[in-house]
Formats: sequence, C-alpha cells, structure tokens
Amino acid sequence: MWTALAEDEKHHSMALERSADLFSVMDVPPSIPDCTLAEVAATISAAETAVRQPNVTIDDAFRQALAIEGSEMNRIDATWLHGFRSTTSILLHTQLPATAQHLRRLVSAIHQFSTDPMLAAQANALWAAYEKAT
Repeated sequence: MWTALAEDEKHHSMALERSADLFSVMDVPPSIPDCTLAEVAATISAAETAVRQPNVTIDDAFRQALAIEGSEMNRIDATWLHGFRSTTSILLHTQLPATAQHLRRLVSAIHQFSTDPMLAAQANALWAAYEKAT
C-alpha cells in the first residue's frame, strides 16, 4: 500500500517537473497566494519530520498522509495545470495518477490497518470532500 501511494506521488511529481519549463504554453500564470504555499510547505515539512521518528506508528504515518492529502497541495496542482493551454493541460493530466484511486487506496488502508476511529472519520471526511468537489 505504501509503495503504491509513493508511486502515485512519484508520477505526480514527475508531471509537475515536466511542466516547469512550459511557461511559453501557459495561457494564464497561476495566482497562488504566498500564505497558501507556506501552509503547504509547513504541512510537508511536519510530515517529513514526523515520519523520521524512530517510534513512528502506522497511525502516525496515516495522520501525516491525511494531512498532506487534505492540504491545499492538490488545489495548487490543479490551479497550476489549468493555467496551460487546453492541449498541454490535457497532456499533463494524462501523466498524473488517478486521484480517486489514490485517495481510495489511502482511505481503504486506514480502514483496514488502523484501529483509531478518529483516523477512520478523517479518512471518510477526506473522501466525502473529494466526491463533493468532483
């Protein structure tokens, strides 16, 4: 499960990296407030610090994964990719992992491997927010 989630993130990162040099085919440069970028950076930094702890539990790791997936990071990605011309945006989207499958994998793993009812509730809330947005 962790390997599959990491592979999804690797593909996601690669698609964004490929788009970094494509400003010439961008219709509208994205407008992302500095405070939003700072919040996402803080969330990722906190997760990296937490999972490096020698006594990290699977529930701790799940909490961090939920924090990242529930952050503004995915909305920043969407804003970035929507700034490109439609053909470029479509091409970049084809390189991304399926968001529904990625989130469903995380939510299912939490239900399968965690005994913390609060984590299950957070996972369900994340999934409900995703379904509402789509």
